[in-house]
Amino acid sequence: AVEGAFSALGGKVVLHETFNPTETDFKALLLKLRPRNELLVYLAVYPTEGALLLKQARELGLANRMLASVAIIGGADFFNLVGDAAEGLLI
Repeated sequence: AVEGAFSALGGKVVLHETFNPTETDFKALLLKLRPRNELLVYLAVYPTEGALLLKQARELGLANRMLASVAIIGGADFFNLVGDAAEGLLI
């Protein structure tokens, strides 16, 4: 739904990735972003996975701007796990 709406508004989706809900290591997925250096990355994730994604993105030195739905901050788990790696996240 987000991808279609974005494209309909003239946006260009250059990478669409999915992962297993039990995944905890997102480094291989995140490294696909490095050569692209896209302006914005949309994260359709829940709190635990979102926190891990953001922490690992920071560890890898990725500078991509991250955007997520409010579902990412759906509980204390997100804030307990993410720390300052959520700085700059757009909700």
